[in-house]
Amino acid sequence: MPVRRRLCGKQLPPDGPSDREARKQLLIWLRDKWAAQRMAARNEHGHAKRQRWRASFAQADRPQILRDMLPQIPVKFARAARDILAGWHVEEPIVNEPSPQAYKGTGTMFRYSGSFSMIEHQPSLDLLAAGPSVDIDLLSAGLRNAPQVLAIWDDFQSWMTELGNKYRFERVSTALELHTEVTLQRRVPSIHLHMMFDTRDSAAMRALAPYLPGPCKRMLRPGRQVHLSGQSLAFRGCKPHISLDSSQARGRSVRRALDQGHFYLQVEKKGSIFRQTTCPAYQTFTVSPDWVTGLWQGDKINKCAEQHYVQCKRNIRAYCENLKYHGQKQRELYIQQQQAAAAELLRPLQKEPVELPEVTQLYLPQFTRPMHRRKFLVLNGPTRLGKTVYARSLFGADHTYETNCSGVLEPDMREYDVLRHRCVVFDEASVHLVLKHKKLFQAPPAEISLGHSATGMYVYRIWVWNVALIVTSNVWTTELEQLAAEDREWLEGNASLHIVCLCDTRLAGVPVHAMMPDAAAAEVVRLQQALVANRNELKGAYQQARRQQKRVQCCGLGPAARRTTLAVYVLSNYNIALAVRVACRLSTYKRPEDAGFPTAAALEELFLESPPTDWLEFGELAAQRAHAFLAEAATSDWVRDCNVLHGVAPSSMDVFLHWEHAFIGHQLDVGVPPRRYVNKWAQKWRARWGVRRKVLKQVVHKVNAFWRHLRYLYQKFADRDILMLNVDETSVGYTMKPRLGNVVAPAVAKVSSLHIVCLCDTRLAGVPVHAMMPDAAAAEVVRLQQALVANRNELKGAYQQARRQQKRVQCCGLGPAARRTTLAVYVLSNYNIALAVRVACRLSTYKRPEDAGFPTAAALEELFLESPPTDWLEFGELAAQRAHAFLAEAATSDWVRDCNVLHGVAPSSMDVFLHWEHAFIGHQLDVGVPPGRYVNKWAQKWRARWGVRRKVLKQVVHKVNAFWRHLRYLYQKFADRDILMLNVDETSIGYTMKPRLGNVVAPAVAKVSKQDRRGAWTYLSLICNATDVQGKLPHYLIGSKTRLTCKLLRAQKALPPTRLKIIAQKSAWTSAANMVQLLRDIGEVLKLYPGKQGILLLDCAPSHLPKEVMQAAKRQKVQLVYIPAQCTDVLQPLDICAFAGFKAFLRARHEGLKATSQHGLVNPLAWIWELMQCPREFFAQKAWRSSFAAVGCTNPPDPQVLHRELRELMDFPVSFPEGVKPTREEVQCLWPERRRMVYAYKALF
Repeated sequence: MPVRRRLCGKQLPPDGPSDREARKQLLIWLRDKWAAQRMAARNEHGHAKRQRWRASFAQADRPQILRDMLPQIPVKFARAARDILAGWHVEEPIVNEPSPQAYKGTGTMFRYSGSFSMIEHQPSLDLLAAGPSVDIDLLSAGLRNAPQVLAIWDDFQSWMTELGNKYRFERVSTALELHTEVTLQRRVPSIHLHMMFDTRDSAAMRALAPYLPGPCKRMLRPGRQVHLSGQSLAFRGCKPHISLDSSQARGRSVRRALDQGHFYLQVEKKGSIFRQTTCPAYQTFTVSPDWVTGLWQGDKINKCAEQHYVQCKRNIRAYCENLKYHGQKQRELYIQQQQAAAAELLRPLQKEPVELPEVTQLYLPQFTRPMHRRKFLVLNGPTRLGKTVYARSLFGADHTYETNCSGVLEPDMREYDVLRHRCVVFDEASVHLVLKHKKLFQAPPAEISLGHSATGMYVYRIWVWNVALIVTSNVWTTELEQLAAEDREWLEGNASLHIVCLCDTRLAGVPVHAMMPDAAAAEVVRLQQALVANRNELKGAYQQARRQQKRVQCCGLGPAARRTTLAVYVLSNYNIALAVRVACRLSTYKRPEDAGFPTAAALEELFLESPPTDWLEFGELAAQRAHAFLAEAATSDWVRDCNVLHGVAPSSMDVFLHWEHAFIGHQLDVGVPPRRYVNKWAQKWRARWGVRRKVLKQVVHKVNAFWRHLRYLYQKFADRDILMLNVDETSVGYTMKPRLGNVVAPAVAKVSSLHIVCLCDTRLAGVPVHAMMPDAAAAEVVRLQQALVANRNELKGAYQQARRQQKRVQCCGLGPAARRTTLAVYVLSNYNIALAVRVACRLSTYKRPEDAGFPTAAALEELFLESPPTDWLEFGELAAQRAHAFLAEAATSDWVRDCNVLHGVAPSSMDVFLHWEHAFIGHQLDVGVPPGRYVNKWAQKWRARWGVRRKVLKQVVHKVNAFWRHLRYLYQKFADRDILMLNVDETSIGYTMKPRLGNVVAPAVAKVSKQDRRGAWTYLSLICNATDVQGKLPHYLIGSKTRLTCKLLRAQKALPPTRLKIIAQKSAWTSAANMVQLLRDIGEVLKLYPGKQGILLLDCAPSHLPKEVMQAAKRQKVQLVYIPAQCTDVLQPLDICAFAGFKAFLRARHEGLKATSQHGLVNPLAWIWELMQCPREFFAQKAWRSSFAAVGCTNPPDPQVLHRELRELMDFPVSFPEGVKPTREEVQCLWPERRRMVYAYKALF
């Protein structure tokens, strides 16, 4: 037997190792062997030649050289040679995508494709060759049974299992899918493979554990990094493409990104063939609905989207309703596309429509001039004549809205677009539909509501003024004959034309008899000849009707009368009542029932149709007549005032002199005109104006005052149903007087003069009840009667007290004098209920708002309505004086507010007193200045009554207006771009935060040093009004080098980076260099959003004002808007809305660090780590758009959302200034006092 050699130690395999060293030695051997062969073939010698051939080996075809020399390779390099050949053999993917040489990370997704991706499966090839549209789901189902696909999937699963065991993958998901794009392009079934893996190991976390507290450890859970070489990544010679890159994610975001990748491979997408995973979704990790939405938006899933939304268990209703709404819109778009395609196919078959002179000459011209209402068109005729097609051709199909009205009484016009449609066609509409919607078919210049129901839930409004309304019908004439006379008259008066169509308007004027039998053709020819014969007669009738219609439209007024009426209308300040009166006098139509009788609506339409020259030049005669008429009208009003207000009936001479003065403008110095002439003129004037000549009763003005009061109340409560009540007293006798009747015998008993209600039984002749009872019962009855009398007196007093209390509540705690004063304030202030409530609160006995009788607007209005008319006419001297004093104080308060807001001035007590004195008396008293002591005492009481404070007024109002004007100017300048509002400001962050109040049992073990309590860093924060940009904005923490040591900075750099940048410098205060760096970083962010224009709000801190800061902003194309000095408390969004919550957020985080630290001393690195999370955890989690809106930084600005201090400062309601370019003076007022900024205007503008 052969002797077997004993193996000692580690032995090599028979074909040699395949490690890195072996492959390196093989390449050196191969290079030298190849160089020697080349030199031998060319008979070359020497070391220089050998080195040249060795250098050219890198550009040679090394895989082919290795394959040629395989027989010559030593055995110890055999395995290394096979592995190198396998690594060099790389197949090209079916889609040109970059492939990594190696991978190092915690998890990603790979996609594989190559020559194996092309599947030879005959049923699938037949399905692809059947037509351009292919059912992807059917194709994927067929490939599941293809042997080639099954073999690829088995090999991929085996390879993936081996790779996962080798590198200890925690979670693995794989999928085999159809490459839809390549399949449809090449018409060959093409597949690709997906592999998703990730690892989780806390080895990297242990390096940072000494520096981080507990909460940070839970946030940072980086996975164990694996290193995969190119050889390890290759599957069947194909290198993958990385389709998921989560290198930018940090903390929990890494885990969510990996979870999303696993979910992507587990979903049954379009073209999905096989799927397998070790971490099922919804069991090992939660799924965000946004992931499902992303797949649905990418058209990767459709049928299963609703199922996944339900499994996500978040906002299920909203997402499912979005799915249903999308499906509905898809169906609507499909129908629109089919309609457009059908119209395109039918366009060659459509002929030119015939021209109907009645439509072009009578109907269409009314849309060329303004009119209050327009008539609609009715096309009536048998079916298949093309009435609808002709109506659609008048304004074009794109500008015509067609609604089907067959068998309905409510037209559907919800899809009518006023910006697009110029014509509405009511196809097969009945006369009843038109009568139900009269206002719609009159097309007035007002919105019309449709869709009425019992609840009014579906009411919508449309605007059809200057829009053509056309009705097409087959039975209009028949239905019209069956209507009542009133309805038929309305339809005939409002329908412009009722055309009975006898030719086919769809066939370019080809008569119908050309396509009929002979008998029918002869009848049609006869009818058409009769139509032509009647057309001339109809033309004359139309002309007569047009003349009559024009006379009716002009209200029976000739040219001179029209000019006179227009002159009265214009000279009377557009008083339509006077215009109607003079038109009735000049019109040929004298009866109100006439069609052309002048009315207000008809005259307004007539004035709108008048040329502009008639409005500017009336003519001498028309102007003279108009002045005479207006003088008569003014005289009539004067006589009415004399009758009503003064109870006087002026004589004819007084009336004539008043008219003469009103007509000429002054009294003529020619003496009194003759009495006979005056009486004759007065007689005509009385006939024209309905004035009677008689003795005026002295009660007329009282009745008129009563009626005026009643009319005022009707107008005041016009929105309510008026319930008229009347109360009065009448006497009722103890016995009623008997009526007349038949008497046989006199009455036995006589009624006494009094009817007494007694406590005894009146049936027993006045004998008390207790007289017929036992003694005990009688005594009890007497006691009860006495108690009843006592209770009655007490109850009477209580009723009287309750009535007095109720009356006091009804009068709002105001006595008679106070009520008269309140009413005087209400009337003299032009019925200002707010001032009446204010003076009532001052005079009322109820001072608390919760009291039942506390004065309110509704209670005072009810009290005023109950006041007698004499109180409205005569307030009394004392009440009028008090009311004038109160109104003078109110006017003085408004004047002080105007001085504060408009001019930035705070008037002194003396100025306020003098203004009140002028408002109260009506002029300044020439008695000198009152004593200052008296003025100060009066001003003190006035300030207490009107809530005015005595302090120095900040000059901020005009600064705020200058700030808003600058902002409006920039909005107009960049109107074509999306404005990104930014705000930057600094705040101090202490080395330790001040602890909050709490329960203390024992003092703290460790004490924070005084330096740590007082020292602070500067936190430079930045917010914007766009949530998608906020997370990318930089933040800065600036500290001195004595606190931010090199050791601390090195430890901080080992932490994962965030949006917070740490800057260590000589001082913790911000400098111009810091601002330049900030603007440079903002510019980098704005490059990601080329359509946005940045506007940066910043205060007037010294580090913000240098010239280099403004120049840096101009280089970065960022517009600077400086918040004026002393205005940051009302205009700085960060100060108003952010820093308070930010400090509370930091205080809570600091308390959490203290709770987990030893002896309550927080590690500086841990505190810095918490600050590094602020850009993401605090600033990026909130939408700051409302913060900018609260200071008026929106376009357009909304005064309702301004914060309370700014609204009070600018006197709400706020009026924003116009956006014009600020002047140098306005820009200079922004800076702090004594700061000369000569370079600012040029640098900013």
